[in-house]
Amino acid sequence: MKLRQLFVGVFLCLSFSMGANADVSNKAPYRFQDINKMSETDYVTTFTPLFNNAPWVVKESSQKRPFTGFVNMYETMVTIIKNSDHDTQLSLIKTHPRLACKSLRAKNIAAHSLSEQSGSGLNVCTEEEAQRLQTLNDKYHEKFGYDFLLAIKGYDKQAIFVELEDRLNNDPNTEFNVAMQQFYKILLMRMLDSVK
Repeated sequence: MKLRQLFVGVFLCLSFSMGANADVSNKAPYRFQDINKMSETDYVTTFTPLFNNAPWVVKESSQKRPFTGFVNMYETMVTIIKNSDHDTQLSLIKTHPRLACKSLRAKNIAAHSLSEQSGSGLNVCTEEEAQRLQTLNDKYHEKFGYDFLLAIKGYDKQAIFVELEDRLNNDPNTEFNVAMQQFYKILLMRMLDSVK
């Protein structure tokens, strides 16, 4: 039930902000009749970028096809992740690049992440904003051992700063749970761009 509530909530929010990020695949969204007919190799190749090139969830979900629809595919992937151990979940969090202003962003950032960060205004930062975000990120990483993760579609720079500052107050267990919820939201948003 919680997954369905998350899906509905994010879907409604995105209804007002779908224009914020362009579809990075340069293809029309995949239809379920095609997804269910894909070879495992094609399926894994197509959907691994949703996870910043961590293919194990996609490989395992391939065995659960045919999917009955979008929600079934999404819930299948989330259930696979939730059934994995803490270290495996942590490895998924660590696949996401650090949120950074364009001047300080990693050069090898994945297409989905680049689109998401660009859409939030992080391509246009003052030097002060870039340094502030880097300092907050450094504090976060030092405290929790991984980079700050946020489903940033619909956020602007100032909202990102506020969220990061607030979450620095969390204890490690709480923050890990928050980061995983953000991971699921990112997956949902990316799937909404890729699947119909």
